[in-house]
Amino acid sequence: MTAEEGPAKLVSIVTEAAVETLLLREIEAMGIDGYTIADVRGRGTRGRRSGSWDASASIRVDVVCAPVRAEALALRVKERFAPGYALFIFICDAWVP
Repeated sequence: MTAEEGPAKLVSIVTEAAVETLLLREIEAMGIDGYTIADVRGRGTRGRRSGSWDASASIRVDVVCAPVRAEALALRVKERFAPGYALFIFICDAWVP
């Protein structure tokens, strides 16, 4: 399912690169077939993530979807990954032309 024209939400998930495959399975299991993945680095509550070696690599997965799906996605990802991995999720307003 792709976002339709009009108001939408952008869900950005920043987490450890090690969970990329599992995270994408969760996203696709919800019927979401569009996303963008970027390698990222930075610093947060769990320290610096330099990305210079696999154990410290991080990714950001962006999904644009309907508002109701955005909250469901964020909750599902939090439940599945927050207990064991560095994770930050934010949701912003978006517009699909």
